[in-house]
Parts: sequence; C-alpha cells; structure tokens
Amino acid sequence: MRVMALIRSVLRLNPKSQKMASICFSHGDLWSGNLLRKGRSVLAIDFETSTTAPAFVDLGGLLFNWEVHFDLKPTYTDHGRREALASSYLGGSVTKEELEEALFDLEIGFIHRYIFVLLCKHFDVKGDSLEEIELVEKGEKM
Repeated sequence: MRVMALIRSVLRLNPKSQKMASICFSHGDLWSGNLLRKGRSVLAIDFETSTTAPAFVDLGGLLFNWEVHFDLKPTYTDHGRREALASSYLGGSVTKEELEEALFDLEIGFIHRYIFVLLCKHFDVKGDSLEEIELVEKGEKM
C-alpha cells in the first residue's frame, strides 16, 4: 500500500494498536457502496483492488463517505459508532487504552481513504483507469 507509506512518511503517523496494524487481507476499496446487506448479513463486493494491508485501512475507510465529503457537507461518524466498530473488531473485553489505540488507528485509516480519494479527484480518475503506483508517484511529485 504505497498510499499508506506516503501518508505515514509525510504525516509521521504510526499505528498504535498491534491488532489493527496487523497485515491481513484487505478489500482495498471498502466503503458503503461496496457492501450489500440482506437481513443481518453483510457481503462485500468489488474485490479488484484487494491486497494485503493493515486492518485499519479498510475499517477506517468505512468511516469515509464520498458523497457526503464532496457535497461540501462533511460529517463524521459519531464517536459511539467508531467505538462500536473498533470494539467489534477487537472482540471480547478491551481496556480503555486498547480502545483508544484502536480509535487512533481508525483515524489513520480514515485519513488514508480521504487522501486517496482526494488524489483520485485531483487527477480526475475515472473508474480504475489509474493504478495506485501511478497515483502515488503523482502525489509524491506534488
């Protein structure tokens, strides 16, 4: 995930939670538009950008909503829902410190998604016409 490496080097943000920062399968484009719901089940679709990445990349991306942020009415998922997402991912009983670390990592994931989308918007990316490597190279030049 070169976008994540760029963000971490420029903003000097390092994850705090070992579980959220662990490398795992990553959808790579997880947001509400790539989720289908039937009853209590949720199914992710559109895996063309899947890769391996820290867990917080996908989880933080769920907090981002393209339409809301670019209609000039940005809102952010309330603290209770962010805590529920982090607690659910961590599972079991977690300490206040573990939860705070996970919430910090969700913020990094949110920033990753936001910057990635801003770069796509800035370079007028339509669909999947621009590979992540090319996007990062252009972002580094900026």
